[in-house]
This record gives sequence, structure tokens and C-alpha cells, in this order.
Amino acid sequence: MWLARPVRFTPALKFVMGSIFGFMAGGMAGLTQANVGLNLVLHNTQWLIGIHAHVMLLAGLAMLLFAVIYALLPLLTKLEIRSQRLVNYHFWGWLVGALLMGYAMGMAGSQGMLRRTLYTTTQYQPYMAVAMIGAVLMVVAFVLFLINLISTLGWVNVVGLAVPERWLAPRLSRAAMQRRP
Repeated sequence: MWLARPVRFTPALKFVMGSIFGFMAGGMAGLTQANVGLNLVLHNTQWLIGIHAHVMLLAGLAMLLFAVIYALLPLLTKLEIRSQRLVNYHFWGWLVGALLMGYAMGMAGSQGMLRRTLYTTTQYQPYMAVAMIGAVLMVVAFVLFLINLISTLGWVNVVGLAVPERWLAPRLSRAAMQRRP
């Protein structure tokens, strides 16, 4: 890759780099959980779910899947992504949202918020409010991704991807439609 100068920051490369960053951030949290002393304190808290699981899955794995989509879409369809601006909004919205959500949940866990527990006090609400902001940011980023995908492929092609040909009703010619028994 270092011989290919200049390096083009394609959408796929951006998402691969974000994925590497997500796996590193979530992996470091996993390494801290391997410490027996910390694991005794953090086990069964939001730390495990937030920083390790959500950051690994959302910032690591999901961004890698988006990179695959952005890499294969032009190869399979011979179409370029319609809006690079929407790709950038999608990238930053997803990355910041995933990290914000994961780390807010992790901070709540480090303060003692257990998972699978209903809290009626307001002790952890600021952390969960920040996590909700991160989740909303990811939803907005995903909607922007869908808008860009639909505008690139066209609505008919997107629906055609989801509906198998055998499920569609056979098309009738105009003459056959005008002939009624």
C-alpha cells in the first residue's frame, strides 16, 4: 500500500481505518478486563457491555462491514457513490456515535452501574443521556448511508435487491391487460 502514491482516501479506506481504530479501542478495554483485580470490580457492569462489546461491534465490526459495502458497490454495479459528503457524514457520525455511546456506558459501569438492572434513581442518567446522544448520532449516520445508497442505486434497484424475482408478479403486456374475460 505504501508504494501506491498518492494514497487515495476512498470511502472504503476511511471505514477500514475507523474499524482498526474501533478494534484497538475496544481491544484495549478487553485487555484491562483481563486484569483479575479490575475484573472483580468491573464484571457484570456497563463497562463490559459499553466499552468492550459496543465499541468492538459498532466501531470495529460494523465499520468494517460498511467498508466492504463501499468497496464492493462500485465493483459490482459499475456505479460511483453519489455523494462523498454523505459518506463523510456517515463515517464521522458512526465513529463518533459509537465511541460516545460505548465510552458513556463504560463510564457508567466504572461508577458501578450494573447491567441487567433497572435504575429508578438519577445517579446514572447523565451517562445514559450521553450514550443516547451517541446512539441517535449513529441512527442519523445510518439513515444518511441509506439515502446515499438509494440515490446511488436508484429506488427500483434497491427494492429489486430485497425482493426475489420469483416473488414478483409476472408482467402483463398492455394488450393482455386490455383484454378482459
